[in-house]
Amino acid sequence: MYNENKILLDSTIYIWKTDQNYKKIIYENGKELISICNSTLSKNYRDKQSEYKIYKNKKIELWEKYENIIDSSNNFIKTILTDLITSKKTELCYIYKKFDKNKNAKEVHVVDCKQNKITKIRLNTYIYYN
Repeated sequence: MYNENKILLDSTIYIWKTDQNYKKIIYENGKELISICNSTLSKNYRDKQSEYKIYKNKKIELWEKYENIIDSSNNFIKTILTDLITSKKTELCYIYKKFDKNKNAKEVHVVDCKQNKITKIRLNTYIYYN
């Protein structure tokens, strides 16, 4: 990513280990490491699980892992998120409100499963080629 003066702000390297496993490394200003993420896709190439670290001033600021539970329609049902520093677990459930003509989710409510409280509403737009 470049700013308005065409100066590099960050760069991302994707390293594919297999068809379903990859590593993502993000650098700020082209040199300072800010994130490392190892991810696995499901057999249908959906985001299945990941572990990532976020760095600030060369120290780990956030270290988490998650696993997505996916239904037979390839939609996320639940995400189990674990903070690997504090061992705190959070479960997020997904409530699908609207789908487009290709059955992609247009509106999804993300709910904290234990508190039964909406944490986020995702509005997605898909633009298809002809």
